[in-house]
Amino acid sequence: MFGHWLDKILKGAANIQRWQGRVTICKNNDSGHMWAVSVIADGLARWEMEKFNNTVDVELLLKKCIFHDCLEVETGDILSGVKRKTKAMSDAIENVEEILYEERIKDIIPPTWRDEYKGYLLDPKDGKKTIEGKIVALADNISALYECIQEVKLGNRSFEPYLSEIARDILSIDLESGKYFMKHALCDFGLPIEAYGEEVVQFVNSYDKE
Repeated sequence: MFGHWLDKILKGAANIQRWQGRVTICKNNDSGHMWAVSVIADGLARWEMEKFNNTVDVELLLKKCIFHDCLEVETGDILSGVKRKTKAMSDAIENVEEILYEERIKDIIPPTWRDEYKGYLLDPKDGKKTIEGKIVALADNISALYECIQEVKLGNRSFEPYLSEIARDILSIDLESGKYFMKHALCDFGLPIEAYGEEVVQFVNSYDKE
């Protein structure tokens, strides 16, 4: 049974291409994305604990990151903007994911793991109600932003509108590590801060935590 689970997830995630329906220069897949989200989340968690004196369950966080897009082996990559277009769309996708989990995923997960893994697969961000869920959401956005930055730097201007859209999403998440990232790390990616829109420029100029 564990072998069936590994075969489905490892092979499936490696074959799910990111940015469904978009012309991309870099060919990113879900395997690489979930690894990137895990690396980013680890750094954000360290900031939350060391700089902002918050408690983070790092083991739980990294498990959520590792598995957060595994259901896409059944659904394919659905762009966040599409998922969130309307509440009806969000609810419909959640319903489809629940059905696919029950019909195609649950039975290949070892029985004693199922209750735990169901949460990682169906609700890794906890509705942004926990600090771990918020960090998953933040790291997911930062990974997507990084992918967009690479496209823009290589001349793919169709990704320019996503820069400000995702940057605003990052700022909307109630985490100090996200704000700290925007002030102190975003500039390391090689684009001028103006590329992310006026809201980000104003934030960066006003944020004063070192």
